[in-house]
Amino acid sequence: MSDISIGLHFIVTGMVVVFLTLTIMSAAMWFVGRFAIRVKQKKDVSFTIKPTESNVLDENELAAVSIALLMYRTEKEEALLEFETPVNWKVQGRIESLERNP
Repeated sequence: MSDISIGLHFIVTGMVVVFLTLTIMSAAMWFVGRFAIRVKQKKDVSFTIKPTESNVLDENELAAVSIALLMYRTEKEEALLEFETPVNWKVQGRIESLERNP
């Protein structure tokens, strides 16, 4: 056999192996996804809480809880949003990467 036919044989064999592997992997991922959806649908349980006198809040308690939640949320969001956007972000990224990796 000539060198060209051996090379073509290796190329075709390699392509078949790669595409066969990708096909098997995609089928496995599809089956796992279908299985996960079925398991999630089976485990999806909903329940309701019936209001009783012990878990009903009056207006003052409800206002206090709402204000506390709003204050907590705004404090956390303000802390997360405190940053400065650099004018030249590419240069800033390079500088920071050099500072981290001496």
